[in-house]
Amino acid sequence: MAHASLWISDFDSFDFFFREAISQSIADRKNESFNANKLAVASDTTSKAGAAMAE
Repeated sequence: MAHASLWISDFDSFDFFFREAISQSIADRKNESFNANKLAVASDTTSKAGAAMAE
């Protein structure tokens, strides 16, 4: 019986680790897309400023 409960606790910690890894991966992807959006806005602003100076 002790062996079975040990296996279950190992499985629970594995399940926790797996969930943490997935949630971290999702957070990283959201962060990457947020950074890509910031970069796009910055480059758009820069090109508009450059066009305004050229006029």
